[in-house]
Amino acid sequence: MGRGGPVIGAAAVAMALVGCAKQEPITFRTEAVSRGAVVETVSSTGELEALVTVDVGTQVSGQIYRLTADFNDRVTENQVIAEIDPATFTARVEQANADLQISRARVTTAEARVAESEAALANIDAQWKRQQTLFDRGLVAEQAFDTLRADRLRAEAGLKAAKSDAQLAKAQVTQAQALLSNARVDLERAKIRAPIDGVIVAREIDLGSTVAASLQTPRLFVIAQDLSQMRVILQVDEADIGRVRAGQRVEFTVDAFVGANFEGRVEQVRLNPTRANNVVTYAVTVITENPGGRLLPGMTANASIVLEESRDVLRVPAAATRFRPSDPELQAKADALTGRGQSGGGAPTPAGAA
Repeated sequence: MGRGGPVIGAAAVAMALVGCAKQEPITFRTEAVSRGAVVETVSSTGELEALVTVDVGTQVSGQIYRLTADFNDRVTENQVIAEIDPATFTARVEQANADLQISRARVTTAEARVAESEAALANIDAQWKRQQTLFDRGLVAEQAFDTLRADRLRAEAGLKAAKSDAQLAKAQVTQAQALLSNARVDLERAKIRAPIDGVIVAREIDLGSTVAASLQTPRLFVIAQDLSQMRVILQVDEADIGRVRAGQRVEFTVDAFVGANFEGRVEQVRLNPTRANNVVTYAVTVITENPGGRLLPGMTANASIVLEESRDVLRVPAAATRFRPSDPELQAKADALTGRGQSGGGAPTPAGAA
């Protein structure tokens, strides 16, 4: 990354006046002072991408037996774009439904047993009351009364067991309903639906492919939500990042359209640094309009972030302000003519050094 653009400075053509001090003729390349725009930029490259990209996967495993969408197709939210063979999931739904019916039948049987146990206990209670009166009068043997007492205890225990069985049967119904719901959800998940409106930019399955979702959700499609706007992520050196701000204009080109210039705006300067080979850079996101759809995801953008810009000003090439003659005598005369010597400049640099 580097900075480009001419800057305003004193014209270096004055050095041509001191050329006569040498015996051999010295020639200089000159350029006339012009009026125009002066721009300071930071250059970088990045990759174009959609603003929102969604990976479409599956939560169930099976074989793809129907595809209803392909590359570049526009899809709407909840549209079915593929389907996994539903035979296994349909069978599970039927099995879960049958289990639910069995559980409900068990509840009916258990409730009937509760009613039967309650009736038996009520009958024994009635006998108990009659025998209690007779026993108190001494008209019933103690052994017969003890037998009735034991029957009553057994009836109470039978009623408790019947009620417990009924509760268990009802719990099994709830469990069977949950299993049926899960089976129906899996059957519905066999239909792969688009999560957003957008354009399919990638399809990674074919008809008959087998997908396994046991460990990691497989990626079946990639959908870009909107390609009328694109994002470029640039990596800017730490030496330049301090002058980059949100809203700055960005100019860039792509190799696909030679001579075409595109514009965008800095959206964000991300705080997380990237370190590679002892070089620290920061990600800068740029938003650009793409109404004609010419820009495509993955294109490389050669970008220049405009840091400062002045229009309709006098300008000379930046190289003219950086030229330093190798001869000390010529350098002293050049400094005297341009006023550079009054600023306490250091030792002269080799000729042509930037």
